[in-house]
Amino acid sequence: MAAVIRPGWSHDADARKAWSLDSYLIEGPRVTDWLTKGVVKQHRTLGTYINLLLGVGFTISHVQEWAPTNERKTVCPRRS
Repeated sequence: MAAVIRPGWSHDADARKAWSLDSYLIEGPRVTDWLTKGVVKQHRTLGTYINLLLGVGFTISHVQEWAPTNERKTVCPRRS
């Protein structure tokens, strides 16, 4: 994930794993070890991407954030 400045898993009080999205609103380069050491990813917010598309003439009629299906929640309730 490019949004993370310090990547890594955390655990909540119920021992569920979570991947933190710290500093999401701070855009710019993020350096991480992913497949090799020192990979540079450029983080941008969803708003930046949408506004860039609108600025060059795209028409956006619908945006839907990802979420697990009810079926998936039933199969893996701890990960939902």
